[in-house]
Amino acid sequence: MTEHEEEKAPRSGRDIFLKPTHSPIGMQLKLFVLPIKNLGAAEAEMNAFLRGHRVLAVKKEFVADGENSFWTFCVEESNA
Repeated sequence: MTEHEEEKAPRSGRDIFLKPTHSPIGMQLKLFVLPIKNLGAAEAEMNAFLRGHRVLAVKKEFVADGENSFWTFCVEESNA
């Protein structure tokens, strides 16, 4: 598959949110996926991160997929 074909290949919401993202202007993005099943560990990890970092903004989205549904959280933090 060529790079151009790869860009057009359909991706699920989960694929998009698992890629690490960094910004060069004094902030970073941390992405969390919290599955509806077995929420405890992922929720604890996110809450620990939020308590320990200077959070600038949080964007959330629910992905409805029956028993495989999950929340995604994009946390913008200051790295300054």
